[in-house]
Amino acid sequence: MKSLTRTHRTIVITGIISFIIFIFLIISMLVGIFQLTSNNCGSNSDGVASLSNVSTSDVNGNDKKIFDFFVQKEGFSGAGAAAAVGNAIVESTYDPKADNGNHVGIFQWGTGDRLRAGNIINSPADYTLENELKLADYELNHNYRGVKDKVGHASDPQSASLIWQNEYEVAPGQATEKRQAASQEAYRRFGGENISANDSLLGNIVAAGEAGANSDASSGQTCSNGSSGEGSSDMVSIAKKLLGYFTYSYARPVLPATMNNPNSHDVNDVKRDGTTDCSGFVWLVCYLAGYKVPAGGWYTGSMYTDATGPHQYLKQVDESSAKAGDIVVCGGPASSGQGGHTAILAENWHGKDTKIINEGGGGDNVNEHTFEWSFGSLGDDQRIFCEPVAKN
Repeated sequence: MKSLTRTHRTIVITGIISFIIFIFLIISMLVGIFQLTSNNCGSNSDGVASLSNVSTSDVNGNDKKIFDFFVQKEGFSGAGAAAAVGNAIVESTYDPKADNGNHVGIFQWGTGDRLRAGNIINSPADYTLENELKLADYELNHNYRGVKDKVGHASDPQSASLIWQNEYEVAPGQATEKRQAASQEAYRRFGGENISANDSLLGNIVAAGEAGANSDASSGQTCSNGSSGEGSSDMVSIAKKLLGYFTYSYARPVLPATMNNPNSHDVNDVKRDGTTDCSGFVWLVCYLAGYKVPAGGWYTGSMYTDATGPHQYLKQVDESSAKAGDIVVCGGPASSGQGGHTAILAENWHGKDTKIINEGGGGDNVNEHTFEWSFGSLGDDQRIFCEPVAKN
């Protein structure tokens, strides 16, 4: 009898332990699922978004709407669109009103300049899925154009998810596996494998770079003027006088599109309602400051090549000594359009929070922002600093 009692006791204890383990596993699975759908740490977020105001009607179907937007509006492949969806669930569970106090919306934009880009969102009343997708469209066609190109052409949702996480959300290492798992799931549910990138949409990027090169931009011709500017201080002074000027557009030659009198060398004759792009703006500032510039204009690729080679108009300077009034160029020798950007340093270089003045780069006119804000992911692409070589 004692032996039988001891056996019964062992069976009972084993059963209790097994039941406890089973309950623990169930709880762990529920916690994992909850974290997948509610964790919100992207876009430099310091914490989880407050989802107390989320209702089923707010978020129901938003995952498909986001997916369709990136396919139909931006031309993303199925893998690229799924990557945006997978990041959005971790950022906000698709709730446009998700707000952790510092970051807002489906992709958790910081509540400073980035949220206000394009003048689309100006108050909490504007926190709608429609407006936030418009904001994403604006960013992807301006200072995050590199993300659009890379994610939009992606063939693998997990790789695309990582690019979106690191370069658009700027959230490296934050819930990476969850983002990738959710991206893979969206890819499966929405038939991503059957959707190819649409180059006619992906290539239609009005970016912070330029649309192309003028035929005489590197011909060796120079535009002589009578300005008597004095180096870098003049470059900053002239650039600041042009804040708010122009509408972003590729226009060559530069002078007829930017000056009331193309023969003038006076900053007071600049057309506020003129048109130019990022390299056209830098060219114009150099011109007004009295420096030699190529006739008609230049583009980022020709600027890079000249600064690192023949030095007809520009010469490279070390990053450690780059100062206010110097020029920063990104994109490399073959860059133009969406692949390049350039600006004038508004202060001595001290990293990516250095203030710069540029045309485009997050705005449609001449504006002042930090380097990181205006250049986005392009800021690490063959970045060089340079200064004008000589005055006329």
